[in-house]
Amino acid sequence: MALVIADRVKETSTTTGTGTFTLDGAATGYQTFASAIGSGNTCYYAITLDSAWEVGIGTVGTGTLARTTVLKSSNSNTAVNFGAGTKDVFVTYIADKAVYKDANGDVVGLKIGTDVQAYDADLTTWAGKTAPSGTVVGTTDTQTLTGKTISVDDNTVSGIAASSFVLSNASGNIDGTVAQKAIPSGAVVGTTDTQTLTGKTITYADNTLTGVQPTLVSGTSIKTVNSTSLLGSGNVAVQETLVSGTNIKTVNSNSLLGSGNVSVGDVTGPASSTASNVATFNGTTGKIIQDSGKALPTGTVVGTSDTQTLTNKTIALGSNTVSGTIAQFNTAVTDADFATLAGTETLTNKTITAGVLSGDTTGGDGLLTRVMLQDTGWDYFDSGSTAALNYVNGSVQRWAPTASSSPTLSITNWPPSGALGELFVEAVNLGAAGTITWPTINWVKSDGTTTTTFGSNGVTLQSSGTDFFILWTRNAGTTIYGKFVR
Repeated sequence: MALVIADRVKETSTTTGTGTFTLDGAATGYQTFASAIGSGNTCYYAITLDSAWEVGIGTVGTGTLARTTVLKSSNSNTAVNFGAGTKDVFVTYIADKAVYKDANGDVVGLKIGTDVQAYDADLTTWAGKTAPSGTVVGTTDTQTLTGKTISVDDNTVSGIAASSFVLSNASGNIDGTVAQKAIPSGAVVGTTDTQTLTGKTITYADNTLTGVQPTLVSGTSIKTVNSTSLLGSGNVAVQETLVSGTNIKTVNSNSLLGSGNVSVGDVTGPASSTASNVATFNGTTGKIIQDSGKALPTGTVVGTSDTQTLTNKTIALGSNTVSGTIAQFNTAVTDADFATLAGTETLTNKTITAGVLSGDTTGGDGLLTRVMLQDTGWDYFDSGSTAALNYVNGSVQRWAPTASSSPTLSITNWPPSGALGELFVEAVNLGAAGTITWPTINWVKSDGTTTTTFGSNGVTLQSSGTDFFILWTRNAGTTIYGKFVR
């Protein structure tokens, strides 16, 4: 694909938008893009429609022109969204890409490429010259050189840290392969020079210490280091006496083993033992230890008089005294956990034989089986004017709503589903209370059918007097039935 310049290339197009143009044929006296430029090549193009215009680099196809690179346009130098109409599409010589001589005869627009040629007499000095990479600089310009050989005799070298020196390489040159070295404090010494080191760390692994050995014990010098005896020949074994009757010397004025002598006969132990077992003294000399046969316990070690929390332990009551709070099923047992004759207790799965129940007894919705009741009454509760009746208050309740209050009746805390709940209501002056909003109640009419509309119940409420009705449910109030007593 090449950039081609050609004369008298012009076609029309009715394509809209910002994409590739379909060319409709050459204008009179002009060539087509395909014949002059060639399919697959590029060219400088211009498109105009009224005040809209665009110039750029286009790629020629078979009867098409792709607007590959937009250089200038009436749309802020971006692709123009051309509307309907016939556009002129032609090859042009774009000003920004032109090379020409100005009024003074100087060449304008020429950029030096990889190889600069002598186009005419004005460029003869460039003939045969290869353009350098990067920016062209003069001999007196300041520049950073990379990959250059510098003669230090007549140049100034920068970039070397202060108080540092560098060494030349094998060829006698200074390059990036030689690290800069800081000038050390004090005198510079060689690897074979004798010197006194201060504040230095000597790595044992790659150095050898020779010369006078420091005296660890009076009259005895350290022989060798690394896998050999510190004192004398052979290894230091168990019970071996380092020095008998001689004080251990000090290091930096501090004794290695406090004061006193290293006595003859150190602590001895068995030839073998079990890992993690407790060691105990054997005898009274304080120098013989033995394997007790007892492993260290898990958790914290405690004494017989320490206070501790026992877990998963069995306590024999016959030989121990248990005091304080007793844990039962991981829960502390207190006096409240034991039934007393005079106390109030909650009994579960208990049988009461010939007992007497006094006071209020709450069954918690439990089932009372095989009971014969004698001399039994129903609890009576006066709910007053409130329309929120609570079944817990009793199965017989009185309700006297305020006149003209238009109350909304509700009943809560029915017995659980599967148990029959009955509520007998003594209603006072309901006819004077205004419009009553009832919960969903299946009212049983005199013919045995039911209705959820109170007005169809056939009951006229008394404005001055008492009406009695009973409500019942067997599914915790989901379905309620009702009947007025007349």
